[in-house]
Amino acid sequence: MKSKFPKTSPIRKIGLASFGLLSASIGAAPATPLFQDDLSNAIHPEGVWSVSDGVLAASEDRFIWTEEDYRNFVLELEFRNHAGTNSGVAIYCSDTENWVPNAIEIQIADDYAEPWKSADPSWQAGAFFGHKRPIKSAVVNPAGEWNQMTITASGTYIAVEMNGQLVNAIDLSDYTSGTLAPDGTEIPHWMPKPWSEAATHGRIGFQGKHAGAPIEFRNISIRDIDSIERTALRAMNQALPQETNSGLRLGRGVNLSHWLSQRNDDMPDPRDFFTAADVALIASQGWDHIRLPIEESIMWNEDGSQNEVAFQTLDTVIGWIHEAGLKAIVDLHIVNSHHFNAVNDGGKNTLFTSEESQSQLLNLWDQLSAHLNKWENDFLAYEILNEAVAENHEDWNKLVAKGIASVRALEPERPIVVGSNMWQGAWTFPYLRIPSDDPNLILSYHFYAPFPFTHYKASWVGNYAAYEGPVNYPGLLLSEEQLAAHADAPYYDMLADNIGPHDRQSLYQEMLPAIEYARAHRIPLYCGEWGSLKTVERDDLLKWYADMAQILDSEGINHAIWDYQGSFGIKDYESGKVDTQILNAILGN
Repeated sequence: MKSKFPKTSPIRKIGLASFGLLSASIGAAPATPLFQDDLSNAIHPEGVWSVSDGVLAASEDRFIWTEEDYRNFVLELEFRNHAGTNSGVAIYCSDTENWVPNAIEIQIADDYAEPWKSADPSWQAGAFFGHKRPIKSAVVNPAGEWNQMTITASGTYIAVEMNGQLVNAIDLSDYTSGTLAPDGTEIPHWMPKPWSEAATHGRIGFQGKHAGAPIEFRNISIRDIDSIERTALRAMNQALPQETNSGLRLGRGVNLSHWLSQRNDDMPDPRDFFTAADVALIASQGWDHIRLPIEESIMWNEDGSQNEVAFQTLDTVIGWIHEAGLKAIVDLHIVNSHHFNAVNDGGKNTLFTSEESQSQLLNLWDQLSAHLNKWENDFLAYEILNEAVAENHEDWNKLVAKGIASVRALEPERPIVVGSNMWQGAWTFPYLRIPSDDPNLILSYHFYAPFPFTHYKASWVGNYAAYEGPVNYPGLLLSEEQLAAHADAPYYDMLADNIGPHDRQSLYQEMLPAIEYARAHRIPLYCGEWGSLKTVERDDLLKWYADMAQILDSEGINHAIWDYQGSFGIKDYESGKVDTQILNAILGN
């Protein structure tokens, strides 16, 4: 069976370099100051706004507005927060006397001070206020430091850059409700007008000393948007790209677990566990690729030399996959200095605290790259590390950048799979930093929500392994009365935090940070692991698989189930029997 993924061409060559200040080198229209130094071309209350040494500031919570209407523009400015600042830039304003429901506000806030630090994300810096949270968090500088912001607007499409990073993008036509955003979150009741009905031209304004905290602006300029920027702006709101620049298209696949990773002594020899017949079966079922998790302690001997049998086994299977017309990912799943489940296994990770451990990771990839570089770039991808767990997101960002650079030294066009920190959770994508000029990256997240459902009775999940009560999908995980009966249990928080209700829409909402990040950056998105143990009710299990598959395929998200013939598997190793019900729920065969 052929993949049902839509065959669309990736819009990669436009890139983010088309936005804002970066476009000046490609012949952008000249910018002009938005306001005169004496504010003679501005509408503002007497005695509130003033300019001193080029800095615009207000003494009260009042707006300053342009006299002119603007459409199709690039607005550039700098702002400086003070402790507790809550301000904003309003565009497309059609009524300055009643601006809140009649303008689009890009939020400015001191995200490091309360109450904004703990506020709804759509109230934080870079948000489209009350409607859409930033794609990236914690980009704004601390109070007292200047920030650069670029707002690119053309019709219903608006993008926001801050301090050289894209932080948000929106298509106003998606916001057809005045009460709920497209992701299901509530819109503040004082903004009842759907943004799909908002004007796409109007005055531009700046909010003054709101909530008692000052805000300062300087170097405010505006220019007409050019054709390249307009094209790129619209591209950001189109379907997810499906291919890397090198032509790798993953589609739908399976994970080969417990083969060259996560093994114990009672498991079959890897050469017997997975054979050419298995590859043929996977291809015949309609899958497009196989993700191959490998582990340092299996691939390398204790003295650091390569385990020849393990490398030969890897080579053999990659050859089978190639011959079958499938694609492959080599995933460095576990290294000696990092295990994704160390928190539950009592282990200790040193990868993010030891330079030696990081150097060893890069050394492993130097060896893997040298060994595997013979394979075509539209066939094989590398995954630097599975499910990074760093206490600080920036520690992972810095390390993965080193890993990418290490591979790029030998293989400049090899597709590389990059996940976010904290088990590749979709929720951590706003913190992910990636090279802005690499057209052969694939973004990856893993998805097992609701976790108490997909990992019901799993032996490796700490205290929750002892829970034997009910779990359900869709709807509430369990009833409030059933939850109360476990109030004193060590796994109570796990149940309470995931009680739901859960359905296809709630699953989609949990994935949304990853989807929006990939869409904004025009990079293919890959759900590299998803699946559920078969310990739950069968009907619930099949509903969950069908809902997940529908989301992934409709959104154009490449994906791989966990796993082929493990405890989550579509095939039982002992009997050889294929679970056709799960298979049909996923592939629609």
